[in-house]
Amino acid sequence: MYDLGHKLKMGGLPYELLALEAIFVSVITALDAEMQVHTAVINGILSDLENDSIDREKLWHLLVQNKKLSKFLQKATLIRDAMAELLDQDEDLAGLYLTEKAKGLRQGLPIEDHSEAEIMIESYYKHCDEIVQTVENLVSNIRSTEEIVNIILDANRNSLMLLSLRFQVGTLSLATGSFIAAAYGMNLVNFIEQSVYGFVGITSFAVILSTLVGVISLRNLFKLQRITMMSTATRPKRRGLWSFFTRPKAKPSLNNKGSAVPNSSGSASSASTLHPGVGSPNPHEDDGLLVQPSLDPGPAASTKADQRMKGLNWLSDGPNIKHY
Repeated sequence: MYDLGHKLKMGGLPYELLALEAIFVSVITALDAEMQVHTAVINGILSDLENDSIDREKLWHLLVQNKKLSKFLQKATLIRDAMAELLDQDEDLAGLYLTEKAKGLRQGLPIEDHSEAEIMIESYYKHCDEIVQTVENLVSNIRSTEEIVNIILDANRNSLMLLSLRFQVGTLSLATGSFIAAAYGMNLVNFIEQSVYGFVGITSFAVILSTLVGVISLRNLFKLQRITMMSTATRPKRRGLWSFFTRPKAKPSLNNKGSAVPNSSGSASSASTLHPGVGSPNPHEDDGLLVQPSLDPGPAASTKADQRMKGLNWLSDGPNIKHY
């Protein structure tokens, strides 16, 4: 009220805008003061959690302050949204000039003529938006701290579980040796009563068996603790027994007569030097690869040509053939 009276004495803006500005000043001042209180309390709790040990009382105080801060954030967000909605409505901004409207000074003026009210509301809107942003950052810090606390608690819980597993492994090892001792502790004939090395042998066997069980169990527990970040795609592919039966077999090579020719290893090799038209339905392809045809007719083609020439010579030299 004192601020409103001081501004009325100074003059300048209409009374309704001065009253609205006084309301904005009061609201923003209250929001800023409450924000400072929440910030100081929560920063103190977060600092204690980061520097000191994590206890139940500090977590409870953090939970209570987080609830209060959430309510304050909701209130500040509603005020900011109300200011933003008012800035988007030109009719509402023009309707704030009650004095000019009563005197008839707003007649004939465009509805967008409300620069003074818009500038004033926009300035306080920025102040309110800063408060909201600060509170949101504080809420984000609380969530980050909660996540870190959960990670620490999970790590401690895992350490306790590993300690319990180690004790169980030790108990299992001792129980293995105790089983042998209990078996030989019965009042029954075990056929080694008269042996000189019976006690030493059974005791040594029980100790060795207990140690072996403990070492194997601890080794398996250590394997479970390791977390590998390597992807399965980078690991070498294992070759199983099925790959031995499904691997592609080498195709046999063909000689000039079309029969398979085994190689030095005992298996038929692929025909990579076939002559065109011999041993393959397509003279230019072999195993899916294009083979350039050879210009040399080869021994098979020359043999057929010689036989054909011999037949023609025999017919021409025969007695029943007349030469013209």
